[in-house]
Amino acid sequence: MYDATYVGELVTCMDALDAQYDLFISADVLIYVGSLEALFESLKNHASDKALFVFSTEHLEGQGYLLQYTCRYTHSLECIRSVAAKSG
Repeated sequence: MYDATYVGELVTCMDALDAQYDLFISADVLIYVGSLEALFESLKNHASDKALFVFSTEHLEGQGYLLQYTCRYTHSLECIRSVAAKSG
């Protein structure tokens, strides 16, 4: 059961919230997001000190991220680690 649902662009909706959270779950979402910097920064701004971010991705060998012919993004482990480190 949800407390609330929002319709709109992911980061814009996140940034409009005025709350801190302990857990973020994002299953089958990041495949529709190329650059993850803005999302991770928004999550950081709404995360409690011990918050967890659980998410799924499609794996890319190598570096960076890539839009596939399926119109889904794949992200390398290095890309995710780098963005996570930059956003804290």
